[in-house]
Amino acid sequence: MLIWTRYGIIAPVVWVICLLITQMISDSIFGAGVYTNYILPKIAAGLLSAVTITMIGLALKPKNARELIDARTGERVVLEGEKNTFFFISLEYWGVLFFIITLIIGVIKAFE
Repeated sequence: MLIWTRYGIIAPVVWVICLLITQMISDSIFGAGVYTNYILPKIAAGLLSAVTITMIGLALKPKNARELIDARTGERVVLEGEKNTFFFISLEYWGVLFFIITLIIGVIKAFE
């Protein structure tokens, strides 16, 4: 059993890429060690990844739903395409989860 379906693996990959890009940019602009010593670049990376993952998830959301009618019962059934999931959570919701996790970490670090 896989922990992702279709393009669900994009969620952690985009998250890591956003962290790396933010580290490179913040260290090159503000000097070496800024990313590791301050929480603000990590919060920016988390928010950037949250927005990016949500946009990718919405763009890749299956749009080809089909409505079928059961011949015996007359009941309508809607068949959606295969979803993009990671750990059984849809890709577009991972952006919201990363946003919430980033805010929680930011609040915890602010009160340390």
